[in-house]
Amino acid sequence: MDSQEHSLPNLASFLAKFLGRDIRIHPWKGVTELPLFIQSLYAIYETTILESECLILEVIGDPPRVGQIEKHRQLIFEHSPKEVVMFHHKISAQRLKTYISKRISFITGTEQVFLPFLGLKLTQQQHEPLPPITSFSPIAQCVYLTFLYEEDLVINTTQMAQKLNISEMSASRALNALAEHELLTFVWSGPLNRSKTYRRLEGTQYVSKGVHFLLSPVLRTVFTTTRFDEGPIAGLEALSKMSMLNPPRYSVRAISSKQMGAHHFTITKDPGAFPAQDITELQLWRYDPLLFARGNMADPVSLYASLKETKDERVIQALETIVGLSADA
Repeated sequence: MDSQEHSLPNLASFLAKFLGRDIRIHPWKGVTELPLFIQSLYAIYETTILESECLILEVIGDPPRVGQIEKHRQLIFEHSPKEVVMFHHKISAQRLKTYISKRISFITGTEQVFLPFLGLKLTQQQHEPLPPITSFSPIAQCVYLTFLYEEDLVINTTQMAQKLNISEMSASRALNALAEHELLTFVWSGPLNRSKTYRRLEGTQYVSKGVHFLLSPVLRTVFTTTRFDEGPIAGLEALSKMSMLNPPRYSVRAISSKQMGAHHFTITKDPGAFPAQDITELQLWRYDPLLFARGNMADPVSLYASLKETKDERVIQALETIVGLSADA
């Protein structure tokens, strides 16, 4: 606890200075559910950074190898859907380069913050842009989908923040990211001509260009014997209802982390041991699937993003059809 008592105020103060807002950090109570060897390697805190819930892993003693850290992060992620951020008081140049190349989130001393899930890289001296993105952040994807499903939408940062119930900083970052990738255009407006008003790219290019940046909304998948009908139909079940594909054995539902926390699900690692009608495949999404659901179905573009890595050509063809893409889009 000595390490935590000294690290908490320093880390909170450091992040508050960088991000320009109050940051609250607490020891994570869920640490007791982790293996003892993980508890011996890290002090683990929980916090919220720019609307994203995070676990901060403070390395105790000599840091494990990067390959080991990747395994530890995955193990922790299986216990909690929150973003995992490494915290080192000092870090070697080689480890720093490796973290960045592998897009491992980290904070080091009072010098650097690298949070790729927010598109954020900061140093004590300056704010630096990340290398060109290969996928949207969850918030940027929500902004992208908002314009996709409201084709004539014209909106500013404050209005988008209110619409998605996010901070203005998060909305501004997402809008700017989409504008930088020429998915949005903007005009200056307001009394002092200092406010940007955004609209989406016209025509089919908005989909054909944006689809390459889509992030799978699925954080993880579990199977439950608990009946759950509140979430929209997702995955292969939803695709089968939108196409000619055969449905999967199990019902598939998308769920937000808030919904997941509000229910007590009985999870099984052996769904085959139960009749198919008694099993539901639960997909925990990075954003609320109800935001863009169409009736009781997940929205088509999020569905595409969740399944686009499949190797089944029939699935890919069906996905491209539902979002209006040609095979070479």
